[in-house]
Amino acid sequence: MEMLVTQNISMHAVESGNPVEGLTLARSMQGHTLSPRLETMFTMREARALAALGDEQAGKLFTHALSLLQDGTRSSDPPWAWWIDDDELRIQGARLHSDLCQWQDSIRLHNEHLGWVTREASGHASVVAMHALCLADMGYALTQVGAWRELEDVARTLLGSAGEITPRAYAAVRRLTRAVEGTPGAPADLRDLLHMLAAKIGESK
Repeated sequence: MEMLVTQNISMHAVESGNPVEGLTLARSMQGHTLSPRLETMFTMREARALAALGDEQAGKLFTHALSLLQDGTRSSDPPWAWWIDDDELRIQGARLHSDLCQWQDSIRLHNEHLGWVTREASGHASVVAMHALCLADMGYALTQVGAWRELEDVARTLLGSAGEITPRAYAAVRRLTRAVEGTPGAPADLRDLLHMLAAKIGESK
């Protein structure tokens, strides 16, 4: 359980803007004997922290995490480690690439995740919540490359599920809205759509 808590604090440290703490925590398990799945988890957290610090070595470390996951599970893996899978790495990889401003790679991995959701997990409550967050994160990446038509599709999808958006996803929507507002050339209709989305989410809270 200590490992679960440590990696969780590392994740929240990175997400809240303290990647140095996240990196220290992710590396705190170095020297411990870990199964491939658990080593994947801490390598993934280390890579995310490095990406948040702008260190491009994060990409190589993330590739290593992908290879570790292919080594499979072990009978010693704790029950709570079930979520460490290919799709979790797609989500984390998309965010890693965004942190490094590698927008096309981020968009590609977000699309792969969303395709997996459509095929395998649509309707699951936890997946629905993550789905909105990933859509908003992908929307931010689309803003950086000026992919307005694709971004409008994302915004309309989010609008259709506004009542199910979590506070964390709402924060991502607000970040997306600010990014569009600050981007010259963003279509006025898209700005209006995002304001409508933010208002609808606010009404549901």
